[in-house]
Amino acid sequence: MVKRTNSIYNKNLITTEIIKKAKEGDKYCRELIINAYYPLCISLIRKYHNIYSHTDEDLLQHCNLSILNAIYKFRLDGCFPLYIKRTLSNNLALLCKKNPSDNAPASLNSYAKDCDCEIIDLIPDDNILIEDLFIQEFSENTILSAIEYLDFEEKRLCKFLISTDLKCPLKRYSKIYNIPYHKCRYTKKKISLKLKNILNNLSK
Repeated sequence: MVKRTNSIYNKNLITTEIIKKAKEGDKYCRELIINAYYPLCISLIRKYHNIYSHTDEDLLQHCNLSILNAIYKFRLDGCFPLYIKRTLSNNLALLCKKNPSDNAPASLNSYAKDCDCEIIDLIPDDNILIEDLFIQEFSENTILSAIEYLDFEEKRLCKFLISTDLKCPLKRYSKIYNIPYHKCRYTKKKISLKLKNILNNLSK
């Protein structure tokens, strides 16, 4: 596993001003952000490295480039930590889909190594990403308000998905609360559609 020393790893040090300067091309601020999200990159690389025919160093470089690209695309009124986390997860999953290793499972319904979930659940579905609601269109406070309109089970699943750092969160949620996995997937789809409708109404 790649290592780095003398780096700032505290994401709380990344202020809006630092993000703004990074968007304007400030190299020092961009490096601060890359260093702050280094632990997250390493965590994701551990999750995905057995699926890819890439070295850890290759994947770290891919993560760093994804962060730089995300900095320029990010809107300052959004939630930066969630935006970066989702961007990295999406980009690594798409890289997995495009460049499977020789040892990767042949079927998307096979189970991923080091993770008790199916490969298909590591690949983003643009139509059902609850987490993406936090990225661009709405502020974090607006979305948290919208979540309160959900029923108990929907609210619990939604908060679990947007706050957890667990691998394969939907699978873990299914086990923790003893709810059939297929029902969790259906509920996630329903929540995404319901939340988008609520948010659109709140923004009018």
